Amino acid sequence: MRDAEVIAGSTVALTAELTGEVAASASVVFEGGEAAAALKDGILTAELKPTSNMAYGLRLVGAGGLIAEPAQRWILAVMPDRAPVAKLTGDGLDAGLIGADEALMLSAVVSDDLGLRGVDLVVEVDGKERQRRALPLMGSRKEAKLPAALELGHLGLELGQQVTVSVRATDLGGQTASSQPITLAVASAVDARAAALALRLRAVLKQVDGALEASRAITRTWNGLARGAGADRATREGDLTLMANRIALWNGELAQAGNMLGREGSGPDVGNGRQLLNLGDELAAWTRGAAGMLGETCQAGRAERANGDDLIRGRDLAEALQGDLQAFRHDVALITARLEVGGVAGGAEAAIARLQRALPIARGERGWRGDSDRVKSGLLGTWFAGADFSGPERFREVGVPVWRNRDIPGMGRDNWCVRYIGEIHVPKDGEWVFSAGADDGVRLVVAGKSMFDNQGWTTHGYTEFRGKHTLKAGWHPLVLEMFQGGGESGLGLSFGANEGALRAVGPDDLRCRADGDAQSLVRAMTSLPREQIAAADERMKQA
Repeated sequence: MRDAEVIAGSTVALTAELTGEVAASASVVFEGGEAAAALKDGILTAELKPTSNMAYGLRLVGAGGLIAEPAQRWILAVMPDRAPVAKLTGDGLDAGLIGADEALMLSAVVSDDLGLRGVDLVVEVDGKERQRRALPLMGSRKEAKLPAALELGHLGLELGQQVTVSVRATDLGGQTASSQPITLAVASAVDARAAALALRLRAVLKQVDGALEASRAITRTWNGLARGAGADRATREGDLTLMANRIALWNGELAQAGNMLGREGSGPDVGNGRQLLNLGDELAAWTRGAAGMLGETCQAGRAERANGDDLIRGRDLAEALQGDLQAFRHDVALITARLEVGGVAGGAEAAIARLQRALPIARGERGWRGDSDRVKSGLLGTWFAGADFSGPERFREVGVPVWRNRDIPGMGRDNWCVRYIGEIHVPKDGEWVFSAGADDGVRLVVAGKSMFDNQGWTTHGYTEFRGKHTLKAGWHPLVLEMFQGGGESGLGLSFGANEGALRAVGPDDLRCRADGDAQSLVRAMTSLPREQIAAADERMKQA
């Protein structure tokens, strides 16, 4: 046993080897309590779970009941355990678009006050985890900067999918923390590169804007010198020295902008590489010449025989150079704008793809909400020639599916089938019984569940079939189908709470959308689980 520092909430295992007379029992004592210890072959073991700093010792009981409690005490210093901190960054990802086969260069920075147990890179696609892999921890386990390459080509991504990347850190105490996620939309590789390049060119424009501001300051100084041509030489000398410093800063801003353009022009081709490279070369050459001319005018202005004409030439040169620089900025801004349009189009294309994947699901669940003038009481019935729905559609109406011996316009009384679609309202939570009767065949699906499979899909006189479904209070999708061979015909639909009396449905129990798209909407709606519907809704929000 010894003094030790322990993490708050951890269990501490104590071990001591006892010598001398064998003790009958032992315990660990501390202020306000005592913990039992185990003895075996002269080895004492015990466990403590301290919540604050603790001084502890031993209490031994001999075979004759004699108690010995040594004065020695050991200290357990409890260290508070804060949650780890995690941050994830990536190069060129600010545009939010990626190609499906790109390789992303990421950097994770993680730390913990007591120590890290592990770090994972987590990749989700459309809200579902697609990949998780451990990042190696080396050196100090309290903080680390971990590079990570993510090959998207292995993920099987599709246009419009949303990729979320984060890093998850776990400390020695089992606490976890995730970084702010990086969210990216899958676009074409060209659009993704264009959007990323546009962002980098914005940084070039920022450098040029800084140079333009310095150029305006230089022009203002030359204007002041030209207006005060008769000022004393010492004042003019001070103003020209200040301007020389501004020219040096101006030159540095433009040199950096030229280098950035050169790097971008040598990078992956997005249709503007040669133009950027030429602009970078032109800017570098122009900057060297402009800085040289401005330096010469400063020297001329300092000369002992300098006059007003020398100062006016300096002013005119500064104004001309400022105009050249403004024109150059315009060229870079045009390229940036074209690239940004491509990036916006790529983002829109990705959003449209997300919307197209989500739409059949979300419309199936929510297709008739928000368009109340087209919502009708009853179900939408569509009649088809023949008994198997393979014939042409001949008649459509909204109504309650309870009738006998229908004579269908343009079809008569024989050899047709009908499909009713819509929603039925269940007034309270619980198990509900649904009954459908027909002459001839009938089948019924409520909230995605077949009530009696195909038991009723045969030729017979009027017969009722029943099924049960546990439902929440509210509206639920319903599909009712029947076919008529020949002779008598009839259809009925009733429902009721389990173990209660059934009643025939009425107009207030049913609703539908009276448009042609409703069939596909309800077929999709009746076959999809709720988690797919929720995921589709989320994709539509992101689109």
